[in-house]
Amino acid sequence: MLNSQLIHNLVAKARTSLLGLACTVTHKTIVSKDAYGKIRWSAGVTIQAFASKQQKKVTLSDGREVVSGFQITIPDSTAVVVTDCIVMPDGSTPPILQVLAPLDDQGQPYMTEVYF
Repeated sequence: MLNSQLIHNLVAKARTSLLGLACTVTHKTIVSKDAYGKIRWSAGVTIQAFASKQQKKVTLSDGREVVSGFQITIPDSTAVVVTDCIVMPDGSTPPILQVLAPLDDQGQPYMTEVYF
């Protein structure tokens, strides 16, 4: 098993080395909902991510299994939940199906995978 510091150093090195291949996305969180259920989003934070089109079976929070068509990998521990909004480079906002944050041997996330 790799130790925590080594994992975080490798991810930081990959982030620096592959930055030209990354895309910029905007991460927004829910601020509130009005009486009609309309969501008010935060201003959003731009982040660098690596996009990948590949099919993968993912499990939704209600236990249903669906096929994800693409994913982004954020090379740090950005906290994302399925109710958040990710604005893609083309302006689209696909629904988030699943979020995975692998942990190092200290129990700390070192990257975030978001499946759409």
